Amino acid sequence: MYARPSRATTSSEETIQIADWIELNVLTEEESAVSLAEVTAMIAADPPDDSTTSEHRLDYPAGLEDLDRADMSPGYWEQAENTAESAFLELRQRSEWFGARYPLTVNGESATASSCFDSGAIASFLTLLRSRHLYHHALGDDGEVAGELFEELLPHVLRGYLGTNRDSSIRFGVSGGSRGSELPLQTDDALDELSRRMHEPRGNLTGLPNGRDYGGDGIAWKALGDSHPGKLVAIGQATISQQEWPKKHPSPKWKSGALIKFLTQPTIVIAFVESISLITKAERDGLPEEFSALPFDRFRILYILRDRDLPSSLRKRMENWTGQMLERLRQ
Repeated sequence: MYARPSRATTSSEETIQIADWIELNVLTEEESAVSLAEVTAMIAADPPDDSTTSEHRLDYPAGLEDLDRADMSPGYWEQAENTAESAFLELRQRSEWFGARYPLTVNGESATASSCFDSGAIASFLTLLRSRHLYHHALGDDGEVAGELFEELLPHVLRGYLGTNRDSSIRFGVSGGSRGSELPLQTDDALDELSRRMHEPRGNLTGLPNGRDYGGDGIAWKALGDSHPGKLVAIGQATISQQEWPKKHPSPKWKSGALIKFLTQPTIVIAFVESISLITKAERDGLPEEFSALPFDRFRILYILRDRDLPSSLRKRMENWTGQMLERLRQ
């Protein structure tokens, strides 16, 4: 098994962290299966500094049979069991939510890789992106290539969500120093071309600095067969930074008509790596009033996309990056 990540600051964060750690072990084939007992033992082997040293279970060790249970403190083993059980409960919930689109099979007290899952390249890539959070800078990855790949993935996620084809999605973002979909780097020229492809009027804001995307990393639309304006449009921003997605939002210029005069207001999407479950209700209620984005965590992305939905060139580059990170993780 991989080393346990640094302990989270809250019990709810620790539950998600341990669940993600189990996924990492199984999906990268570090372990063919991970059991509740193994996770409990792993947690109990690393108690916090302020924990008691008593680690009894219901079946007392030899020599303690005559002691009154009420005289004994619970010990860290019991806390470890509770934490491990909470992590497996999180895994079961993910499995129930996403069904066949979830890459793990959780039976009783054991988690294994699903035999019928068909998006292994995407799942491994997203899981290794999450490992950058679990182990922080241990992988020696500056995020440049990973961020560009995640940005390239976004238009495919958006078109999968809208149910449209590749001709109706583009990467407008400039990660890596260029745009995708054969769009020019010059911002005005790129917006002119976007307007032409979408059959939506160009906005009045011109003379823009080159190489800008205004937070519109990926854009997809669902055409209705004609060349008239007015259609479903999704504009997404991608981030691989930890717990940054609530702070992200494409520029208001996208919805104000300054860049493109959409007849129908676009849906804003934020794509990110960690689970939505990491944000508490209080944090969610405290989001700024202007936040109105549809959140896509890695599980929603897996629910939408299959490996076969991606160009082979992008899938290959994702697999190469995943392989490089795995080598570093296993050192």
